[in-house]
Amino acid sequence: MKRLVIVIGNQALSVKNMMDNLELKRRDSFLNLYLKPAINEAYIRLLYPKSPKTSSAEIPTDSERLSPI
Repeated sequence: MKRLVIVIGNQALSVKNMMDNLELKRRDSFLNLYLKPAINEAYIRLLYPKSPKTSSAEIPTDSERLSPI
């Protein structure tokens, strides 16, 4: 998860861009091992959580940080 946070930095990236930067090939593994845990622990958030076709994410600022579910 730390690698994912470093890759995203202060920018919004699509899932494809995150996977490319991490040099990962399998989308399902990326979602289950990296993206979903990072979202659940509030390290990152989806830019458009209500849009199922858009999968961009960013790191929330400290004031926006969500409490873990």
